[in-house]
Amino acid sequence: MLGLGAATWVPPMPSLSNLASSICALLTIPLAACAAQLADWPEHYEIAEKTASPNGRYAILAPTVDAELKSDDATNFLVDAKTHQILGKILKSDHQIGRNRSGVRADWRADSALCVVQFDSRYGFASAAVLALKGETFQQFDVGAKIKEVLATTMYKKKTEGTAPGLASQYGPDGKIRFRAWADNDPKRNSTSPIAGLFWGAFDTATGKWLAAAAKRVDIETVDDAFVAYGPGDPEYASYGAENKAESIEHELNSAYRVLKAMLPATEFAALKKEQLAWLKKREAPMTDDAHTKMTEERVKGLKARLWE
Repeated sequence: MLGLGAATWVPPMPSLSNLASSICALLTIPLAACAAQLADWPEHYEIAEKTASPNGRYAILAPTVDAELKSDDATNFLVDAKTHQILGKILKSDHQIGRNRSGVRADWRADSALCVVQFDSRYGFASAAVLALKGETFQQFDVGAKIKEVLATTMYKKKTEGTAPGLASQYGPDGKIRFRAWADNDPKRNSTSPIAGLFWGAFDTATGKWLAAAAKRVDIETVDDAFVAYGPGDPEYASYGAENKAESIEHELNSAYRVLKAMLPATEFAALKKEQLAWLKKREAPMTDDAHTKMTEERVKGLKARLWE
């Protein structure tokens, strides 16, 4: 499989900073060296919402709609939020705070050493990268291009970018990251012959290579299920009454099960189906509404865990 090496660091444009070109021309830039060259960040740039690292040190800096940009260059930066210093550009970044259909998401590892950052378009991500902070060095890997390529090749039988896909990630051991993505060519759901696909893969930040990258065509309903199954869950779930809570968790249960049906080999799904039928029969036993819901919640956790195997 094709691997992605560490991307060359590209410094902020001269009009936005006073970075010394002799240092910023390096392939991998020491964080301390870059930070020492900037005392502040450009006017009308702000920390993007919910992008701070768990330790509070790092975040994504983005221009607001009030920023004076050259050639619509809405480049975002990784910054040290504590020292108020820019550390480097994030390649293929274009989020502008306050602009319609623009967004950025940062999924940090618990130790703040890795971050999966995705820049959203109208119907999915426009670009996605892994930011790896190692001591005093900062590397980034363009994982979004590979995901789009594999999906497009599967869906359209050619290397072309289709509709921007949805994306989920999960950190594994030793710098490995699992990715799941889903895409279709019918975002408004009015086509009589839509094309859709699911992607699954694993990326190793230690080597900068994909350990696995595969996709398959699925029906468009499975894409809708993937959005639910790989999502964070209903944000209002905790505040629901018994009836609405039961309906919401049942929806998650069915979505996770149907995605597994689409992804698993026939023999593995046959075993899962047998297991699921036995569980459903067990759930038919008399119990309180609360016990019924808790039992379903536990089953959802188990099915969602299998989605990442």
